[in-house]
Amino acid sequence: MPDLTFEPTLAHQNYELVLDRAMKLAPSAVQRPTIDTQRAAIVALAVWKLTQEPEVAVRFALLPAALFDPTHIENLHALAWAIWHAEMTLRAARVGATDAKLSVILVDGATLTRAELIRILDYHLDDPKDRAELAAIISGAGYLDLANDLQRLRALAIAHAAELAGDKRYRPELVEQCLTYSEQIISDLGLQDRAIARQLDLQQRIWTLLLKSYTEVADTGRFIFRDTAMAERFPSLFTASRRYTRMPTAAVEPTTEPEVEGELP
Repeated sequence: MPDLTFEPTLAHQNYELVLDRAMKLAPSAVQRPTIDTQRAAIVALAVWKLTQEPEVAVRFALLPAALFDPTHIENLHALAWAIWHAEMTLRAARVGATDAKLSVILVDGATLTRAELIRILDYHLDDPKDRAELAAIISGAGYLDLANDLQRLRALAIAHAAELAGDKRYRPELVEQCLTYSEQIISDLGLQDRAIARQLDLQQRIWTLLLKSYTEVADTGRFIFRDTAMAERFPSLFTASRRYTRMPTAAVEPTTEPEVEGELP
């Protein structure tokens, strides 16, 4: 596949295009990316370009709307550029943030509360969606993730309050501790204006939409080309993104134009 160059104007335009849709997602539906979203954007754009090839476009066009929503293809292009812009903006915001230190007492208290709630919820949660949410929380790293994890754990604890009430290990004050520690962490990091937290939230919301559209397109592509070598050109976003190892130098300004080289799926 040809190399792909970051186009700031195009990326920003598509970012603005999808913002309203991203903000309408319920907080419980938002997913945290577990792969590099810049790599994911490159993979998604490669698959979108594949869908524009006549042979592929004809196959997709044969599908009734009841089986496949064709807007996922259009969305794939917009969301890939949007997540790329979101990632670059988030990196720039993090570089520009003050290098604040957190007190040992705050970090220890927040970490212990997080661990205690994870242990209790892990015992009680059976629903696959709740299990997936807990797994995403466990994968968090860093102070900002710790603050976000506490908020998400608090939401899970509130949603399952009736089940937890019968567990002798569960202390109701854990719910309020989550809120207190989370807000204190954000405050101590100098994020009172929540600029970085907001950008992180937007990145995760756009990622959620991208993952949905990519999965719909890739799963459908593998199905309609299941008896041909073409099926391999619709890879898992996670697998392909991790395989794509040659990345550009990290940018600190969203207006830079790094060239991205590497073999696309």
